[in-house]
Amino acid sequence: MTGESGAQVRTRDLLVKAESPFTPIFTARAEKQGFVLIDVGDASSSYTLNQARSIDFDTSIMLLGAPSPEIEIDEDGKIVKKTNATLNGNTLQVGDLVGGGPIIVDDIHNDDTTAYGNVLFFIPSSSYDGSSDPNHRASASITGSPTVTLLTAFERVRVTNRSGNDLQINDIDVLAESLATPVGLQSNIVAKIGNAALPGFVPVSRIHTIPGDGDHRRQYHPGGGDITLFGVIDNDLGTTHIASAGGKHPRRYRCAHCQQWRTDSQ
Repeated sequence: MTGESGAQVRTRDLLVKAESPFTPIFTARAEKQGFVLIDVGDASSSYTLNQARSIDFDTSIMLLGAPSPEIEIDEDGKIVKKTNATLNGNTLQVGDLVGGGPIIVDDIHNDDTTAYGNVLFFIPSSSYDGSSDPNHRASASITGSPTVTLLTAFERVRVTNRSGNDLQINDIDVLAESLATPVGLQSNIVAKIGNAALPGFVPVSRIHTIPGDGDHRRQYHPGGGDITLFGVIDNDLGTTHIASAGGKHPRRYRCAHCQQWRTDSQ
């Protein structure tokens, strides 16, 4: 398997695999050479297996971080989408009706490194690995100098409330600043031949915080209730957009930098 230099892959999970059977099946046919007038001997056969498996990968990889949080409530107050976020103390799930009270978006923090993307370079083992038979040659290698760029910010956070219920937004922090470091995320990039890891194969990794688009925080409230910002929206990377078709927006919020509570009604 070859990954050319200059190419780029953008994904959350990447598997680069050199596929090969564990025990290849091969046969040899006995033949006699040339024209034989009088047959006085037996035919002979010879066979050789050369099972060479290799990955040479120089392609750049953009590894996406945790899935972007997204919440959507329809006109009837039914939760139709909820990704990487919780509502009302994680008591409401997709398909539930929110009832008559406010819709509370629980704190959203990008602090789960297990949700970040993973890269695995993998060559399956062969039953002929380590064989002493000169006719059985099996080899495996992983080489190259790929650059893995780890996107440590949510691409976006989107909350859409089409119901008439009030909407309360708490803390939102898109960037995993203290957790996401090249060293800390190196375990997300693994190279293995069979069950053996290759500690010597270490792609260049770096951190990138700029998302794929600039729409980093969006709260869209086409319903008739109010929007309350009841926490810190820490957004240094993109645009925070809040829209409401009715009611007041926002009523109360806390500045991400000075940590002071403020009110702003329209």
